Amino acid sequence: MRLIDADAFKEYLKNAFEEVKHVYTDGGVFAWRITEDFCRDIDEQPTINAEPERLTDDDFETIRIHLNAQKEKLCNQQRWEEAEEYQRIIDRFMAFASAQPERKKGKWIDKGHDNIYQCSACGDMWMGIGGYRYCPTCGAMMRGDEDE
Repeated sequence: MRLIDADAFKEYLKNAFEEVKHVYTDGGVFAWRITEDFCRDIDEQPTINAEPERLTDDDFETIRIHLNAQKEKLCNQQRWEEAEEYQRIIDRFMAFASAQPERKKGKWIDKGHDNIYQCSACGDMWMGIGGYRYCPTCGAMMRGDEDE
């Protein structure tokens, strides 16, 4: 499967129509209807969340604090076995949290001609991709300045 920017593709279709409408004897009315039908078909297709939610360090810390508070309640109630189980859960959670890879960050570098942009993280170049939030090659999150 390949993810595309459906809005950009619809704009591409409409621009392509504008470039060739002079060829049609009816001024392109029929071709415009086909273009509009394609755009409507694109809008009716199922979608997915292409940018999965990722837990931040703050999220992990909030969860850890909550789990520790629950464990403390159990200790205060002298429910030792349940408190030990909470500690095992906390240990597993912290191991998971520390194993999460750091997401690469980058920025689009405008090469100054032909709408070409280069990813600062991996160096790949793309045409017309400057507004995209992620690099299709390396997955780097584009936030403008790399140090943000």
